[in-house]
Amino acid sequence: MNADISMALELGTLSTGTGSGIGDNLAKLFSRFNTSNSGETVEEFAAAAEVRSSADILQQLKGSTGLSWKKIAELFGVSRRAVYDWLEGKSMSEQNYSKLISVEEAVASINYSTAFQLRTFLLFGNSGGENPLQLLKEQRYEEFSRLAQGGVYDFEKSDDLTGLSPADRLSALQQL
Repeated sequence: MNADISMALELGTLSTGTGSGIGDNLAKLFSRFNTSNSGETVEEFAAAAEVRSSADILQQLKGSTGLSWKKIAELFGVSRRAVYDWLEGKSMSEQNYSKLISVEEAVASINYSTAFQLRTFLLFGNSGGENPLQLLKEQRYEEFSRLAQGGVYDFEKSDDLTGLSPADRLSALQQL
């Protein structure tokens, strides 16, 4: 066994204990590498697997949605401290990692031009609809997708909120 394969298997074994979903993927990836005769390097296999940390995904989710860490914690039914721990690299259960991936995909499928618009949709939905954040929390992704297709508050045609700062708009929307 060459040194690259040995190092890869060791890395996969060490990573398996993280609970973030990455360790198991790495272990499978390096096991495949060990049995492969394709001549690919460890780096090529890792790039093909697109292994991403839960911290990276959480940061991206927060940036794209504008949600607070508190709201993200509520989404997963955990404390803010747990979210901060995940951001610092501590373990995330396979169930929460899987949910994180699903939430990321669901949110990415919505087409809003700003984080403010996406956040407003997630917090308030559209008139008469269910709360999109609650649908994500309950892992009701198909219903979330249908609700997202219905649109959200029309920012372009608003007479009442024209000229307000994003913070003032959010405050006004919260009072609806």
